[in-house]
Amino acid sequence: MILQNFNAKLSDFGLARDGPEDDQSHVSTRILGARVYFATEYIAAGHLTLKADVYSFGVFLLEILSGSGAVRKHSDGEVGNLAQWAEPFLSNKLELHRVIDKRLGHNFPMERTYELAQLILHCLCLNPEHRPTMAEVVAALEQIELNLGFHHKRTYSRRTRTHSYSHS
Repeated sequence: MILQNFNAKLSDFGLARDGPEDDQSHVSTRILGARVYFATEYIAAGHLTLKADVYSFGVFLLEILSGSGAVRKHSDGEVGNLAQWAEPFLSNKLELHRVIDKRLGHNFPMERTYELAQLILHCLCLNPEHRPTMAEVVAALEQIELNLGFHHKRTYSRRTRTHSYSHS
């Protein structure tokens, strides 16, 4: 969960840290939760990288856009991976409406929705080398926000290490 000032209040994509025990000198990380947040390279080799975090954030953005959890119950009662289900619809402007949370109604312009969908697809790319950096993701989200007409001035307090926003 992210607070209004973009500070993480809760972030758990299902990883648990063990360690060190007895004569061990390292901390190990293991999967405890749903694997749907994990990039394929982490599942295959256990390599947790910044680009793996971008993948997880892409799943989070998809949850926001769709209003569904990362593990999605389909209309036929089957349970599946939201990212795998949504991928073909995210890349198709005519089918994108299938992914969008109905509660958003028509309050979000379709062109901006498509930009967000493209960003999500970029984050969920199976090849980590083709995923954006988190700085690029933030810049893209800020550009979408500007395109929506939400202009704000961002300030940073060194004393409290928090961001604040004022709308103009």
